[in-house]
This record gives sequence, structure tokens and C-alpha cells, in this order.
Amino acid sequence: FVLFFYFVMHEASNTRVQHKVLVALLLSSAISGLVTIFGMFDLLHLPFSFAASKGFSTIGTINSFIGFMSIIMFLGFAMWMVSHKGEDRIIPSNGFGIFQRVLIVLVTVITLVALVAVDFWVFWVINIVGVALLAVFSFVETQAFPHPKRFILPLIDLLASLAFLFFNTPLKLGLPIVVTPNYATSWQITAASLSGGVQHLLFGTGPGTFLNDYLMYRPLEVNQSVFWSLQFDRAKSSVLTMIATTGILGAAFWLT
Repeated sequence: FVLFFYFVMHEASNTRVQHKVLVALLLSSAISGLVTIFGMFDLLHLPFSFAASKGFSTIGTINSFIGFMSIIMFLGFAMWMVSHKGEDRIIPSNGFGIFQRVLIVLVTVITLVALVAVDFWVFWVINIVGVALLAVFSFVETQAFPHPKRFILPLIDLLASLAFLFFNTPLKLGLPIVVTPNYATSWQITAASLSGGVQHLLFGTGPGTFLNDYLMYRPLEVNQSVFWSLQFDRAKSSVLTMIATTGILGAAFWLT
């Protein structure tokens, strides 16, 4: 990934490479989305035991999948809205451009279906804020957004977000609920993990060992709750999970 990052940065001035990278991102996201949606409706699962769950996706948890797909959806909105006539247009006016538009619409439909299935108010608010930001940019930079009619896809997303923010979803798929420790508990476990000596402070307890940290340092109050038998392999925040398992140095290297 580091090599890929430097390759893209080196080719940043090459419009053709930019197009290929964006199309690859849209295509891979659409394929991942189709795999997840087919699994949600129990229509088709990948031939692996770990993919048999309705909540399986190649991204991670259902919440992670929706967060990722929302980002790709807004990337597609922006690509479509700023594409204008000329040789440097982001979406060309040929058959390849039609293919890109089909991918953008497909990603949008997949994301909206997943959003309606999960119906978590945080995601609806994020989508409303995202459409509002696009609207602000379109008003401030009118030259970059030459065709107001292309705002139809963000407008559909906005209307759906406003509707389901106040009304419950009619789509009941029985998807698994994502449960994690709260921030206070996550910080308590992380702090306790780092207090095991200088080695734990600098390097953590080891990558992928948050489950052990949770079992060792979880609050006693958990035993009196409905989560007494659950085992968590990550904290509420990815950053707290990273600090606990890779230490101060690991988190610092990641930030760098």
C-alpha cells in the first residue's frame, strides 16, 4: 500500500492514470457491494464458511461497509457533477464514460439499500451533511459544477436520508447488530494494557491481541450485564485498539 501510494502520487499529473485509479476504485466497490447485498437478502454467498452470514462483507462489519460505500458514493457524485466538456474531463463522453456512470449509479443504489436495511440515524446524518457540503461547493464554485441537473443523485440521497431519519425502515432483514465496548470501557482497557511495563507502553500487547486485553482488563460490571458472555476483539475506536495492541510507538508510526 505504501508503494501504491507513492506510485499514485508520482503519476498525479497523469490524467489517464487518475481515470484508471478512480474506475478501479468504483468497480471494486461495486463488486464488493453486490457481494454484500446478495448476502443481506440471502440470495447468494461466497463459497466460504466465514461468508455464510447475512452481515458478511469484504470490508468488515456492516457499519464499516456502509461507511466505506458512503464515501465512494459521494466520490461518484462529485465526479459526475464536476465532469465538463474538454480533454481533461473526469468522466469521458465515450462508452467508457457511460460505464463509469453505470458504476456510480450502481454504487449509489447499493449504498442506499444497505442504509435502509440498517437504518442507523448516524449514517443518515452523515449523508445529509455530505449532500449539504456538495451543495455549498456547487454554489461557491459554480464554474466547477456546470450542470445543476446532475445534482439529481445527491438530491435522491438527501430525500431518502431525511425520510428515514424520522421514520422506521420497512426493510427487515435480520442483520447482525454491531456491538462494541463504549469509549469509557475501551479507554480503561487500553490504559490497563499499557500499564504492563515499558515494553507494553512502547509496543503494546501485540497486533490482534485486544481480545486478550479485554478478557484480562474488562470492568467487573460487565459480568452483571447482558454482555457478560460476549468477547470483544476491538475497542470502540480503531485508534484505541491500535494503541492497546501496538503501543505508543506503533500509533505514532501509523500517524506519521
